[in-house]
Amino acid sequence: MAEKLSGGAGSLPIGKLLLLLIPSMIISVVVGGFLVLYLVGPMESGGNSLLPKSALHDQAKKPIFFTLEPILVNFVDARRARFLQIKIQLMTYDKKVEEILKEYEPVIRNDLGLLLGDQNQEQLATKEGKEILRKKILDTVQQILRREVGIPGVEDVYITDMVMQ
Repeated sequence: MAEKLSGGAGSLPIGKLLLLLIPSMIISVVVGGFLVLYLVGPMESGGNSLLPKSALHDQAKKPIFFTLEPILVNFVDARRARFLQIKIQLMTYDKKVEEILKEYEPVIRNDLGLLLGDQNQEQLATKEGKEILRKKILDTVQQILRREVGIPGVEDVYITDMVMQ
């Protein structure tokens, strides 16, 4: 007679138990492996990953930061002239864009100077105001690059120093 696994009235023979367990374990391993490959994606090609493409892009290349010379502008409030000095870093992943930024730096500085001169000191004193300015700077730089070379080029902008008087 076949050996039975002890455990009560509904005991299964070991052979039948193995016939049920082995296929389910194989299916679990195959499905788990597929999910891991699908979620993470093949390491070299980027494949059908569920990770955002920007995350895959970030893993492939390191960011390049292009530092603009400090920009100094004056702006007027209700009572007197004020000054704003700002240091900006532009981030890209493309070495070619870094060269384009060097070439068009005078245009970028000019347009940013016009943008910065229109700012309001009360607004720039707040965190939200600085974030709005950061986004406006990014939009301005991307518009310049689209107009001049046909690509936005810059992924992000960082204000590394800002002084208002």
